[in-house]
Amino acid sequence: IPSILTTRSAQTTADLSAPLAAVLGQQGAWWPSVSARVMRNHHEGVRLPTNGGFDPSHVPDQVSDDRTLTLTWQAARGTITLAGGRSEQDNRQPGREQADLRNTTRGAQISLMLHRHLSIATDAAWTRAETLERDVTERIQRLGFTGNLFPSSPVSGALQFADARARTPAEGRARDDLQWSAQLALRLPSRRGMAG
Repeated sequence: IPSILTTRSAQTTADLSAPLAAVLGQQGAWWPSVSARVMRNHHEGVRLPTNGGFDPSHVPDQVSDDRTLTLTWQAARGTITLAGGRSEQDNRQPGREQADLRNTTRGAQISLMLHRHLSIATDAAWTRAETLERDVTERIQRLGFTGNLFPSSPVSGALQFADARARTPAEGRARDDLQWSAQLALRLPSRRGMAG
């Protein structure tokens, strides 16, 4: 049907994952595992529809690039993860050529098994979100905490907390989000093949 806007998407992804200790022939927990990903998406209109009320600026032509790198150190009682990434969105349709976005993220996570009945984890992330057309940058900071008590016993508990703060100085905007949850679970004994 000539009046319908038709689009197509193409995605290309490359992944690499390797434990450095094995690759280098080394021993010890100081050598991290490395994971990297490069991904590209291209979303574009096949043609300009006829008699559909569309003009060229309505036909999408957008390229998104994502790159991430993760380093993970694994020990007997815990894990440390460092991650970084960058994503870019390039708009190419007429009239939208300058409406581009760029995000840069850095993060860290630490998980510890303090006891067979207690594990904790904390994570932090920093994001810089840039709207290039308006020359506006938003900075977001996030800090999170998770605790699990008695994960393998009939009674278990979990506590989660996250605090996120976003600041956009150029527009005088600020946003604070605080989320928390507490959970208590009781596993009932199995009877006649039923569990609860």
